[in-house]
Amino acid sequence: QTTKENFSSPEIKEQMGELFWRVRGILPDGRKSEFSRVNPFRIKEPSTLKLTYPEALSELDMTPDKSVTFRWQRPETCGNFILEVSNSPDFSNQLLTEEEKVVTGYSKKVILKSEGKYYWRIKLLSRENKEITKSEDSSFTLLGAPTPKPINPSEGTNIDLTNRVEVDFSWA
Repeated sequence: QTTKENFSSPEIKEQMGELFWRVRGILPDGRKSEFSRVNPFRIKEPSTLKLTYPEALSELDMTPDKSVTFRWQRPETCGNFILEVSNSPDFSNQLLTEEEKVVTGYSKKVILKSEGKYYWRIKLLSRENKEITKSEDSSFTLLGAPTPKPINPSEGTNIDLTNRVEVDFSWA
């Protein structure tokens, strides 16, 4: 690759392992210098993204604010992540806007409007916003708040307040 600058950022496609590079100068009159020494470098396979919460196939009770805090970990390098949340296993119905999907850390609180089964995954992006790696797809079920069941006084009960001033209520 030829450039007039003293740097270059070529795309290296899916090459893992040890690679080598060298450089030489070309003067305006076309004369070329000797090549520099050969410099080795290593391209590692991206580390796996591990989803930590919600756990796969877990059931979560809906919180009063209807939020779920998604968490993940990666052994190295913080970067920009894309959080995808969907109510379809093929992620065809994304629930977050493009702006909401971008995360710089390892967690994101998301408001989910209703109970049901949800699917989620994380993608790690390069500085150029290209996908480097992604997690496994995972799912969880968000349970609605249980409706309390009245126990006492039961339906149709007559209460005599002659000898007392309070009524005991209980529910499950």
